Amino acid sequence: MPLFKKFVLCHLIALTLLATFLLPQTAPVWAKVDLKFAHLTESILKAHPLMPPFWAVANAKVTDIILIVLMVITSLIWAVKEGSFYTLLHLLKPLTFGILFCKVITSKALAFFEFYRISPSLALPHLTSLSKTVPWVYVKAGSTTSFPGDHACVFFLLALLFCQVASRPYAIVTLVLALMGSVPRLFAHAHWFSDLAVGSVCLLLLTLAWTFVWSSGNIFQKTRTSPWKLPTTLKTTPPSSPSTNQQNPSF
Repeated sequence: MPLFKKFVLCHLIALTLLATFLLPQTAPVWAKVDLKFAHLTESILKAHPLMPPFWAVANAKVTDIILIVLMVITSLIWAVKEGSFYTLLHLLKPLTFGILFCKVITSKALAFFEFYRISPSLALPHLTSLSKTVPWVYVKAGSTTSFPGDHACVFFLLALLFCQVASRPYAIVTLVLALMGSVPRLFAHAHWFSDLAVGSVCLLLLTLAWTFVWSSGNIFQKTRTSPWKLPTTLKTTPPSSPSTNQQNPSF
């Protein structure tokens, strides 16, 4: 599939998903799902006394750092095994663009459309506040701009870019780590379910689409090659040596 078709497809999927969230005919469905999921996570938090400390630690910044470090270690192990350090370093360019695009589009789009959504912890005061229940762990439990979940978008951007070059076992590990970095925000009631299912997915699709186009420089290319899928070794043909069986000329 040409890159142009992928670019358009990502935008169509993102706009369709966003339309289901905004249109008055389908918006109540997402509202019901959000409420049910918020009460589901609340019941899990109250199921056992260890649940609040567990999810509070899972939401801590140090946990995010640990997960990112684990993703980096996973990529380094893959690079050592495959001899692909140059390929790994080449991912830094699209990754930097993707993160900047994700952050800029979030802040500018929300300001332009004046769309601000408060988190479940602020909308439903009866929900458990991890910052109060577990005061010894700093937890961001409330936000006036919970949509979209850019935190999850950045985690999955890291994972999906690495999946472009890595083998399946390493790709699965990074995807699991990205999921571990995204889900805890739901249990802290810092995001609605649709903040991730709609907001993060739409933002991720747009970010990936523009990152691929920006990295390739040719939106109409028909090959399935990615600009960072580079050869890991440089093969050279040694010059041919004279045959040992060649007889010396007689004078």
